[in-house]
Amino acid sequence: MRYDITPECYEVMKITQNNLCAICGNPETARHNHSKRIQKLAVDHCHKSGKVRGLLCQDCNRGIAKFHEDISRLENAIKYLEKWENKV
Repeated sequence: MRYDITPECYEVMKITQNNLCAICGNPETARHNHSKRIQKLAVDHCHKSGKVRGLLCQDCNRGIAKFHEDISRLENAIKYLEKWENKV
């Protein structure tokens, strides 16, 4: 298994998270392009240290990646969304 975790460790993480994304709290809904089966939660890890953080749905995992794991960019995105929350 990738990121130096065993399938058993993945299962423990999944059970601990109630099979839900650690960020949004939703179950995975993304489907594999070919098989059309619902994908497994992605193993999230720090790109600097390689340490595993948790399991994420594909959307949250991609979101973190698109923001380059940069906390200040994520905070700025939150501020931006809050600024426009009731104006549109």
